[in-house]
Amino acid sequence: MRYLLPLLLILSFVVTPAPALAQQSTPTPPTDAVTKSVCASTFAYANLETLKSALLAEAKRAAVNELYGEFISALTKVENFTVTSDQIRSLTFGFVRVWGNEKYDNGPNLAEVCVTLTAYTTAEERANFQPVAVGKRACITQPNLSVAETRRYAQEEVLAQALIEYDRRLADTARETLLRLLRRVVYTESGFLAGSDSYCAAAQGEVTPVEVLALLDGGGTAVAISQPTPAPATPAPTRLPTRLPTRQATATPTPVPNRTLSAPQMTATASMATVVAFQSRTATPTPTYTATPNRTATAQASAEAATATAVSVTAQAIAAEEAATATAIAGVAQAIATAQAQGLDLADIAIGPVDGGVYVYIPEGEFARGDANGGSNEKPVKTIFVSGFWLKQTEVTNAEYGRCVAGGKCSAPNNNSWQQSQYANHPVTDVDWSQAVAYATWAGGRLPTEAEWERACRGDDGRSYPWGNATPSSSTANFGDSSRGTTAVGSYPAGASPYGLLDMAGNVWEWTADWYDAGYYASAPQRDPTGPSSGSGRVLRGGSFLNNATNVRCAYRLGNYPDYRNNNIGFRVVLPPGF
Repeated sequence: MRYLLPLLLILSFVVTPAPALAQQSTPTPPTDAVTKSVCASTFAYANLETLKSALLAEAKRAAVNELYGEFISALTKVENFTVTSDQIRSLTFGFVRVWGNEKYDNGPNLAEVCVTLTAYTTAEERANFQPVAVGKRACITQPNLSVAETRRYAQEEVLAQALIEYDRRLADTARETLLRLLRRVVYTESGFLAGSDSYCAAAQGEVTPVEVLALLDGGGTAVAISQPTPAPATPAPTRLPTRLPTRQATATPTPVPNRTLSAPQMTATASMATVVAFQSRTATPTPTYTATPNRTATAQASAEAATATAVSVTAQAIAAEEAATATAIAGVAQAIATAQAQGLDLADIAIGPVDGGVYVYIPEGEFARGDANGGSNEKPVKTIFVSGFWLKQTEVTNAEYGRCVAGGKCSAPNNNSWQQSQYANHPVTDVDWSQAVAYATWAGGRLPTEAEWERACRGDDGRSYPWGNATPSSSTANFGDSSRGTTAVGSYPAGASPYGLLDMAGNVWEWTADWYDAGYYASAPQRDPTGPSSGSGRVLRGGSFLNNATNVRCAYRLGNYPDYRNNNIGFRVVLPPGF
């Protein structure tokens, strides 16, 4: 019986050819048309219509790669967080026109079926890939903002208005996503009007129409594109989402006794389901391409070589993605296990979109910063408010930092051990403040402020250490030179902070964003303080494997020159809300 269906499919082509789908035709073949043939075995398909649909989609995908390949490559050769190449390729299906009718026939091999089509596009549709200049001038008045905040708000507002004037459908798009559409931005004006509280900004930039269309299409907004017959939608490959989705309650696994299922547990379960679905996906038909008419032998050989390269790169990308997915899920599981072991309830948990690290959400709130029994630079103790943010659960590791170095965005640490496999999961060290900033920028974030770091370490109950007020021990922190060096991140789950963060005490000092000023607390604002405007040193927090119990307290402060590097200094990263 297993061979009966393929045989029937073959006979259906021989005995009863399927009626051709109606397509718009032109009197003569377009001069820049491409012809593509794709074949697939019938063994992988349940019925004829499913097979035909898959073949047609694969043939159109091949046509898209040739007709628009150089444009798609130009748009996505660098990391693009607004739209992905898959979104652009999917939307570009609507730009491909089929000349005449596609033709189905039996393939050269047993139980094989092929489709052949001739596709073309128009100059008007190719123009969607050409950058369009946009510009705007706007003035705002925000008396409650600082000068820096006013400048940032005005500059973002003028860019947003320019984009919305370009396409009114962008009005409901999140500001952060909207601004990523612009490239080559130049501000021709940015400053307060003389004798006024109004801040004016004027800017020019470029936007690519296809990216706007892809963003709107991906967000559920209908995109009207003039075309004879829309191509069938091709689902994008399943990927680990930036923010892991929360699982529905109906999918609850066996709960821990006397505990209800937490949000992080739901998140991890949903993430694992995503991975299983991705790994269980139905394989797409392997394409077999025919030579394109009116192409020279050299062009054909070049196209075949490019196709082979693309297939190889795609296979490597899928393997890398699956490995990253597995690593991310393991990180989530570890974070949840740590929280459960300490009786903690994580507010939320997510995977960084670039570095793949585990991030924990620190909700907004007030806490008492400083220590009345500490050093003079920890006084006076004041209650301050800190807005919500995402903080990496552990310090950045050698392996994570190495990916930034490989990508050309970070410079190598000043030691010989960071590339050794036995230290892959140890915190990266021997990096100065600028190197830490470079990594954080690559990861899509920044270094934490001193206030954010302390709140994440001690919560809002005034504890001295991440785990409470008990003196550090060999089970809670790497301190006092007991380990003779760094340890793998997350090695002390008993020392987790109220939010499930690890290694906030000991292991390595951590760079923060602030300039250091011993007397800053006396004059600091009570809402989201960011440190002095200048200084000679940057703040380090957390202590290291070399320090005693006093120096690994959450409130302990230290300053050092920004270009200082040592084997006991590292860092962790903050991502903004809604990343």
